[in-house]
Amino acid sequence: MRKFLKTIIKGTLFCLLLLAASLTVCLAAGLVKLPDTGEQVCEVPAVRVIEPLPSEAAEQEEQAGQLDTLEQEETSEQENVSEQEAPSEQEEFSEQEPVTLLFGGDLFLTDLLQSKYRQQGISAAASEGLLSILRGADLLMLNQEFPFGTTGDPMEEKQYTFRVDPGYVSVLTDLGVDIVTLANNHMLDFGRGPLTETLAALDGAGIAHVGAGENLEEAKALKTFEIGGKTIGFLGASRVIPEYSWNASADGSGLFTTYDAKALVEEIRRAEEGEYMPANYLPVSKKDIGRMYMELTKYITTIKNPKLRALAASFFIDDKNFARAFQFHSAAKSVHHGFVGGLLEHTLSVVKISDFMASQYPVINRDLLIVAAMFHDIGKLKELSVFPENDYTDAGQLLGHIIIGSQMVSER
Repeated sequence: MRKFLKTIIKGTLFCLLLLAASLTVCLAAGLVKLPDTGEQVCEVPAVRVIEPLPSEAAEQEEQAGQLDTLEQEETSEQENVSEQEAPSEQEEFSEQEPVTLLFGGDLFLTDLLQSKYRQQGISAAASEGLLSILRGADLLMLNQEFPFGTTGDPMEEKQYTFRVDPGYVSVLTDLGVDIVTLANNHMLDFGRGPLTETLAALDGAGIAHVGAGENLEEAKALKTFEIGGKTIGFLGASRVIPEYSWNASADGSGLFTTYDAKALVEEIRRAEEGEYMPANYLPVSKKDIGRMYMELTKYITTIKNPKLRALAASFFIDDKNFARAFQFHSAAKSVHHGFVGGLLEHTLSVVKISDFMASQYPVINRDLLIVAAMFHDIGKLKELSVFPENDYTDAGQLLGHIIIGSQMVSER
């Protein structure tokens, strides 16, 4: 027993001596600092630069500075993301001014209002407070429940028929109207003549119109506005018309009607790629996505191993669907780079750091490291759904992007 205790004591003393020696080395190397407060703070620098030989000092100092810059950029990107609560990792929405759209109706200019308008101007139709609101909007759209015209006869057996002299189109301009819908049950009260006069009056006043036209194509045409960097489209259609003859046709004027909703559904379709700017509606990388992808693919040309180079090219250059998806996808749901272009931005950052590390340590297989960096997160294309959902798929929850990525490479 005594011998056993002596062995334990000797072992404990040896461990204490070893710990003391290790602490001394750390203090000497600057890896551990003991502040005056008495609290021990361990600082492990991201990069530890060994003091170089005098002949190599300038070169390694410059290289270490480059590495610090790269790591600071990556750390800054991660900190910027972590400081923001999901899902707004980017500031696009807060930076852009809101767009105000106002919709009103039904609008009809009665004989009394026309008389007061001739005497008092637009104040006869709206108060100063209301005018301020209407004119302050980025876009004002009204349902014009009457035609402008002087021709035609009132529709027989229709209780209420409306028509207003085209000169009163100035009421709309005074109100600040930008667009009107003509798809309603009074537009052809006096026949098709006033419809033609209406279109001419609105065009002359610079007011856009939807829902009626000289033919079906005009009646169902989409009218778009560029507001605050956003493209906003408008359609007009009606399900209330007195008779079928009011419908516009391929070569006849009239209204765009939707008793059969199929026609309207065909016009209200999902916007195709290239018809809208993702940044208008989704969180998007602040960096130029096209330039980032060009920069990423340039690394493929620097890969010397022909098989690795061919593998990378088969995904990032030859596979157009993969390239398109990779540029649009996020790198995560919310933790980091959770925005359009996030996967590309994150991958390019990792490739840059890998390239630099390979240049500092010749023992590293640069080709393998660059390709691994490019491919390390490709599984996220299937782990996460595309925007606007940007949520985990069934495969993502069951397998994860590492396994999925491995499968994608093995299938190529």
